Amino acid sequence: MSLKHPRVSRQRGFTLMEMLVAVLLFGIGLLGVVGLNAVSLASSYVAGTRTVANELTTDMADRMRANRDAAYAAAGSRYSDLAPVDNSCRAMYISRLNVAPAVCTTTQMAEDDLKDWADQVARILPGGVGVVCMDSTPVDGVSGAAACDGVGNVYAIKVFWNERGARGEDVRNMRFSSAVQP
Repeated sequence: MSLKHPRVSRQRGFTLMEMLVAVLLFGIGLLGVVGLNAVSLASSYVAGTRTVANELTTDMADRMRANRDAAYAAAGSRYSDLAPVDNSCRAMYISRLNVAPAVCTTTQMAEDDLKDWADQVARILPGGVGVVCMDSTPVDGVSGAAACDGVGNVYAIKVFWNERGARGEDVRNMRFSSAVQP
């Protein structure tokens, strides 16, 4: 008597269960990539606003270096003591679109610089506020209170703005400060 072995059929292809597991794993991986992309975009935005704050403080420092007479003027006439005023002095040097006085004093140029710069800070950064003051501790202060002590011979250029965290946290008050000696 001969025993015949039944023929074992080889399975070819995937079963339905294997396909479902593969689709599930692919979907989970795809969700991870989408989440990573969202965090990457938010982090990029945060880095961008911080870069802009740095550029704005550098812009003000350059304006002060270009107008050293106002930067080193007597108390009451220097950048830290002046209010931002638009008297169109810079228009004389930039374009002929605005009527400008025939001669601008260094104080008028400084007031114009402060006005132009404060407008830029407010326009570019969310909730942006810029302060130029004399300060022995330039890396302090919070939005709304710059904490300038008026001591020393070093200018502090402080920029404050509101920032949402990279993972959607609540809005935080941010500050970027630079100590400048024009």
